[in-house]
Order: sequence, then structure tokens, then C-alpha cells
Amino acid sequence: DSATSAMQVLGGASDVCQHQPAIVWDGKTQYCYDCVNIEQCGFCGGFCVEGNETGPFDPTSCPVGNGSPKQGEWIYSACQNKYGFLSVFFMVTYLLAFGIGMGGLPWTINSEIYPLNYRSMAVSFSTATNWICNMVVSATFLSISSPQSLTAYGAFWLYGGIAMLGLLWLYCTMPETKGLSLEEIEELFRRGGGGSGGGGGARIGPGGGDPFAAVSDGIIQYQRNVGILERIVRQVGTKSDGAELKAQYNAQVDVCTQLATKVEQQLKMCEHRLATMDRTEASKRRATHIKLSKDFRTVETACKNIILDTRRKLAHTATHQLPKSVFGNAPGNHETTTQEEERVQMQMQLQQERLNEEIMRERESEIRNINRGMHQVNEIYKDLAHIVSSQQEQVDQIETQMESSKVNAEQGLTHIQKANARAENSQCTIS
Repeated sequence: DSATSAMQVLGGASDVCQHQPAIVWDGKTQYCYDCVNIEQCGFCGGFCVEGNETGPFDPTSCPVGNGSPKQGEWIYSACQNKYGFLSVFFMVTYLLAFGIGMGGLPWTINSEIYPLNYRSMAVSFSTATNWICNMVVSATFLSISSPQSLTAYGAFWLYGGIAMLGLLWLYCTMPETKGLSLEEIEELFRRGGGGSGGGGGARIGPGGGDPFAAVSDGIIQYQRNVGILERIVRQVGTKSDGAELKAQYNAQVDVCTQLATKVEQQLKMCEHRLATMDRTEASKRRATHIKLSKDFRTVETACKNIILDTRRKLAHTATHQLPKSVFGNAPGNHETTTQEEERVQMQMQLQQERLNEEIMRERESEIRNINRGMHQVNEIYKDLAHIVSSQQEQVDQIETQMESSKVNAEQGLTHIQKANARAENSQCTIS
């Protein structure tokens, strides 16, 4: 039959086209796409035979066979495929999936997993690595996908294998950072918080060794007890007022005082710890320290205002509860009444002066705290200026490196174009 006769004609002269000379496999060339990728080979009559743009070297080697579109149709440079639209469909699907996930997610992770004092340099290295890998893939794809190397199938299997290894490595080493602050993420990596499936991202609690977390918990507890004190004070002067309420009030004041002392000591310890850190680390921690100090002073001021208001309310209540005989005008007691009135007025005046003195002391303490906070803010601005200056130098270096990479890429593209031109001009024929 025609297929048998064609194979007899193609017997020994077309072995170079009939078999794929690739590294990954050396088998029979059955598809048009494989055939046209072999130099000086074309597809005709369902077989891969030797030829050039004009046609096969042996006109009799183009028979009608299985899969042949028609007698004498010579395909040398490009194959037609009725399923070509699937390539466009899957390419668009890939781009959509890439844009949602791997297009932006690595940059998000890069911006949060590095320590603050190394973040700019680490992100620069990761960016450079990304583009260098892109350049390597672009420069080597045509070589490794050639029929003499891995073929297109082998090239994509290679890329898929590398991606799978990267996925397994990330799955085993990358912890979950959802819901964690930058400080908690840094502490997580410092403690080696990786784990299978990214599940090593446990939140740092008060026992995690972070003094600022302990201060934050102390302020929250202090604020809750101040709220309890406020609810007790609301009952002063009502029907519930009595010895029991007074005892609750005094006990709650003692609790708030103890908590305030504890938090203030913890803040001082954190301030001493800042002095032992390097400048970059201290600038990051100092911002947290200022925020916690401000929150503590706010709660402390609220507590002291509640206590002062309670003292005024108690003094006012005591004045109105004096016996009417004290202010009465009974016959024969006019002199005694006048002395008692003067004495009560003197006590009220002294008590008011003491309250005013306490208020003035509170205001002076608040002014000192504000001045201390302003000094700390100035220190933060100095640290930020130092960080911005160093980062600007690194940005300038990156721009210089990118310009150099651009020049090298243009030179490489020129060399590739020259090599392609030479390859087109030096067509070899097999005789």
C-alpha cells in the first residue's frame, strides 16, 4: 500500500527527520510540530522528511498517508491546528490566576517578613533575584526547548518541577502571618516559627518574652479597673451609699493605684531596654513605647479625675448633711452658731485649697509627660531621617544596577539578533 511504499522510500535517508534527536527522548517523530522544529525537515503525508522551504528533497517522499491533509501538501515552517484556540484560552486563564495569586502575593510577603533594619536591602536582593531569573528563563528557553536539547515538552516539565519544589519548600517553611503585626512577625521568625503548612504563626502573647506586649496587657487591665471604679462612684450620694460602698471604693482605688505603679515600672524597664538596642531597632520600638505611654497617661488621668470628683462630691454631701442646729438661730445660741459657721467655712476653704493643689500637681505632671513625649518624638524623627538617608543611598545603587542590567540586556538582545541573522544566512544542505 501507499504507507508501506512511503516507508520503504524513506528507509535510510530520512532517519534524521524520522526520529527526534532530543536529550529527554529519542523516538519517532509523529507530530507536525516536532517535525518542523528539526532543521531541514518538513511534514508531508503524515511523515517527517527532509526538505526546505520549496518542498521535500525527494518529491516521491510525500505520499498520502494516515493524517495527511492531502497529496503533496508540504508543511515546513508552521503547522495548522484546529484546536489552537485552546492555547489562547489557557494562556488567558493562566494570566488571570497569576495576577490574583503569584503576581502580587510574593511582593506583599517580601514587605513584611524581613527585619526593619534589613528590610530595604533584603527587598532589593529579592527584586534583583526575580528579574535575574526572568532574564535567565527568557535567554535560555529557545535553547533548552530545541529538538536537540529538552524539546518544548521537556522545557515545560523542567519549569513545572522547579515550581513544585518551590511550593513544597514554602509549604514546609513559610509560617502564617495573617493578623500579626510587623513586630510579631519579626519575633516569629526570630524564634524560628516555621511549620508544616505554614501553621507556625502562633500569636505572641504576654509570655512570649515581649515586654511591650506585657505593658499593653497591663494597660488594658488598668483601664478595666478604672471602669469598675467609675461605676462605684456613680452610686455615691444615692440610696446605695453607705459604709459598704465606701469600703468598695477604697479597695478599688488601691487596686487601680497598684496597677498604675506596675505599668509605670514596666514602661521604665522598656525605656531602659531601648537604650541598649541599636539605633534602627530602637527607633521602631520607641514608636511603640510612645503609644503605650500615651495610652497609660490617658487612663491614669481619667482615674485621677474620678478620684478628685469623688472627693468633691463627698465634701459637698458632708456639708449638706450637717445638723440644722449648726445653722439654726435658736435663742441664746447666736454666738455659738457664728463660731460653728466660721469653723465649717474654714474647713471647706482648706479642703478646696487642697483640691486645687492636687489639681495643680496633676497638671504639672501632665505637662512633664507631654514634654517627655515631645522629646521622644524628636528622637524618632532623627532616627527616621537616618533610615531615609541610608535607604536613599540603597535606592540610588539599585537604580544604577538596573541601568547596567538594562544595557547588558540590550547588548544580549543585539547578539541574539546577530546570531539569528547568521543562522538564516548559513543554510546547510545535505547531499
